[in-house]
Amino acid sequence: MKETKHAQWLPLIILFMVAVVGVVVYAVIDPSTSLWVPKCPFHILTGWSCPACGLQRSLHAMLHGQLLQALAFNYFFIFSIPYAIVLVVAEVLKNLKRGDVFINMVHRPILAKVYIVLFFVWGVLRNILDI
Repeated sequence: MKETKHAQWLPLIILFMVAVVGVVVYAVIDPSTSLWVPKCPFHILTGWSCPACGLQRSLHAMLHGQLLQALAFNYFFIFSIPYAIVLVVAEVLKNLKRGDVFINMVHRPILAKVYIVLFFVWGVLRNILDI
């Protein structure tokens, strides 16, 4: 029984460890100047910004307390952070077997659909408005 309890936490623990490593990497390495940080293939091929363009630079700026610069790199990333936090909290509550009302609200398919639509609308708008 204990193995099952621990096994349900494994994906969250792995996600947390990957997130910590990612935060450390992006705190230390500036994606604007580093050659090894992956560049956006969509931008390279088309010259247009995809909805996610600037996320790496935005994260780096946020980790250095440059919130306005982070916002300038990608407005949608700043919008995405609260959504991601809510999803993580819902997963933790699900593993704790608590917060059923909150979990049911967060796990509605319409929320994910709205987020995805907004993501792609942002991708179009940022190119039209040259943001």
